[in-house]
Amino acid sequence: LILWDTFIPCFLWIFTAAPYIETLLSQPRLTAALQSISAAILGVIANLSLWFTLHFLFASLTQTDLGLLPVLTSLDPAHLGLTVVAALLLLVVRLPLVLTLLIMMGTATGLALFSPLVF
Repeated sequence: LILWDTFIPCFLWIFTAAPYIETLLSQPRLTAALQSISAAILGVIANLSLWFTLHFLFASLTQTDLGLLPVLTSLDPAHLGLTVVAALLLLVVRLPLVLTLLIMMGTATGLALFSPLVF
């Protein structure tokens, strides 16, 4: 239900506005506004990526004036290993994202089954 409430309004906006995109992009003022919106969305995605990364890799975070900072001694080596393997598969081996996700899902599941104390 929450997913429905979250994504349906987005899709309704997309399907409603899609026929008018070419007209909107031909107007300079609207193009600048859409570029600003795109920059804001990119910032939100970057912020969420950093938040999820910190919470995945570190068991403990502290709130400071600069924001959340990780407690370096709380680094989870198993999670770091999974992150490094995924990065290598994507950036060095250049596997497609879906295949990398499937491999990582199998790896994480195997680790969880055979070493329950890791997770």
